[in-house]
Amino acid sequence: MKTQITFPASLTMIVPGAAFCVFLLCAGCLRHKAVTARAYRIDDVEGMSILVPPATPTADGKPLQTTNVVLPVAHSELRLGMREECKIEGPLFSLQSDTTSLHSTWVVRSPSASGWATMSSANDIHAQWRLFLRKLAQMSEKGCFGPSITAQSVRIAIAKTIPLPAEDVVDFVYSDQADRYVDLAPDMQLQMQGLSLPATVNNTQPTHSFQVWTVIYEVVSNRDGGVRIQRGHVGKSGGRYGAEDKQILTLGQRFAQTPLLRIFLQGFSDTDVDTGALLVGASNAAHLEALTDRIHQTSSEKCVALQAPACMQFPPDSVSLASFVWLNGHRMPSPFGAPLAFLLFQMPQSKQARALQSAQVSRQLGPNDTAVIEFTHTMEGARQLLLLPGDRVEWKTD
Repeated sequence: MKTQITFPASLTMIVPGAAFCVFLLCAGCLRHKAVTARAYRIDDVEGMSILVPPATPTADGKPLQTTNVVLPVAHSELRLGMREECKIEGPLFSLQSDTTSLHSTWVVRSPSASGWATMSSANDIHAQWRLFLRKLAQMSEKGCFGPSITAQSVRIAIAKTIPLPAEDVVDFVYSDQADRYVDLAPDMQLQMQGLSLPATVNNTQPTHSFQVWTVIYEVVSNRDGGVRIQRGHVGKSGGRYGAEDKQILTLGQRFAQTPLLRIFLQGFSDTDVDTGALLVGASNAAHLEALTDRIHQTSSEKCVALQAPACMQFPPDSVSLASFVWLNGHRMPSPFGAPLAFLLFQMPQSKQARALQSAQVSRQLGPNDTAVIEFTHTMEGARQLLLLPGDRVEWKTD
């Protein structure tokens, strides 16, 4: 069986630079920006492109700002009596409950749009974010967010409501470049491909021919919180499934009891750059973080050393990760972290300029809350806008 998980170094899909040249001649005629009362925008702050969410408070030049985040859980479910344990006080990122609100409202302090430009050189903001996420996992285990809210869902809600560098949005919402992992979330898809070699018995004729197969797993929400993987399309060419192949076909059952799923990208190992991807599951955030620490401390066969309840080590070059996005009302997979420009290059060149000029992109902030993303309608603007799972794109091609 041959299996590939491929991610660019920045965890974003990189479109070849030459392809963008198609649009350079007409860049001036495509400088159009949609205007809406509730929208993200991409600001140029001292040479940094910052994605600023809707309703972001004005920081008045200050490096830090505060933002309110509302979680979809009844206020009565929260363990707000644990005031000291249910808050995070960090130098750049902090979190505490808004005791004046009747809803599950939390106050987040984070770098402002201008703060990213002024503080990045003197602070390792990514390291501070990772520390914040560890403390977020501890809060989740103490019941600070209620029984149906996972630390990952809180992370997503926070990251979608604070200013972030446009090129790092995917990293802050779902992944970690340093540890090279992605936390699986709804509207993601695992695409697996492999080749089974002919099996022989006592050096006789092979029992079956070569077999090329593909298996698709979609990441969906769990009713009780967290996620699960649900097998979709299965394709094969010739022969029978071997024992290793059957492990791929039963991943849904193997990870059914672990609502938190994290996939480590190919080459994540410090000792073996060709290490295939690794999928691990955990029942809670603290256990998932403990597994992550142990993964980087062992050089042996990962799943054996981890003794994790749910673990799958894939052969090199066998798995890819995709995001589901909506294009003109049709749900379709796109490479994880791909920019809007990637979708443009999937259509005939004659229609690309019209599509770019008319493009509108929206992003879900909560169960019933969606915001448009304002961007400069040039190819550079389309390259800066990284699509997240569930984003919606509308454009005209005629």
